[in-house]
Amino acid sequence: MADRLDYYFRQKVTEAELDLAFELLEKADRNLAADIGVYGIISGAEPTPHTPVPNLTIDLTAPGRAYDNLGQRIFFGTGQTVDCAVDFAGIPTEVPSAGEERWLGIFLRFERLLSDPRTDGNSQQVFFRRDESFEIVVRQAPPGPIGSAVKVPLQPDELLICDVLRGNGQTQVLAPDIDTSRRQAFIFAQGDAVQVVSGGWSTLQPAVDTVQSTLDEIDAELTDHFTGTARRHPASDIDIPAHGFVAATDVEGAIHEIVDDLSSTASGNARRAEGRR
Repeated sequence: MADRLDYYFRQKVTEAELDLAFELLEKADRNLAADIGVYGIISGAEPTPHTPVPNLTIDLTAPGRAYDNLGQRIFFGTGQTVDCAVDFAGIPTEVPSAGEERWLGIFLRFERLLSDPRTDGNSQQVFFRRDESFEIVVRQAPPGPIGSAVKVPLQPDELLICDVLRGNGQTQVLAPDIDTSRRQAFIFAQGDAVQVVSGGWSTLQPAVDTVQSTLDEIDAELTDHFTGTARRHPASDIDIPAHGFVAATDVEGAIHEIVDDLSSTASGNARRAEGRR
């Protein structure tokens, strides 16, 4: 629910008081999104090299939906092309020296689109409409030696879409240059905040009954199995088709049968030796 205003009989409502009513409703919506942890890029805004011919721009898929850490909704309905040749201040992002590279950070930021200009009672121009909109911000980090250049710090009021790597003399942004490892994507709930019921399980024994702890336990069990340190399959549980004179259908039985036959043959068992001719 939102904070409320109680307009009263014969009140001369001011512009600020009318604006405040809408601001309180807007704040309630944003508080709801922030309180339940709706934060990050929900869908869209996936970066790809520009098509049909790659250049120093990247394309973002649409529609794009996101919420920033204040609960402000960011939306764009058509695909966006982002120019990586300059940053948000118009400064070129080229790398001047050979043997160096620099990272660019592509961010999404909430903005308002002002429209419908009108003239108020003081003969001042005001914008009657202030629609929710967005802005794509390109930030650049300083250049550094190849392999050790730093990335752009995350911004408190923006969402990172991706990092883009630029090198000296580069004229195209290709797929390997686009890094989404730090992308601030929406996560509905952390794994350690979702409960599981493990009481009826036979193998898994998570430290606590959460999804994260259960996944950690699964990873540990698989690692033990794959490395052979634990959870190894007994030879009697591994199937093998009967072949030749070996009638057993599991690895343990087949090996035992072969060893027994060899032992009998080595000790001069004529009956077994005859059967193997």
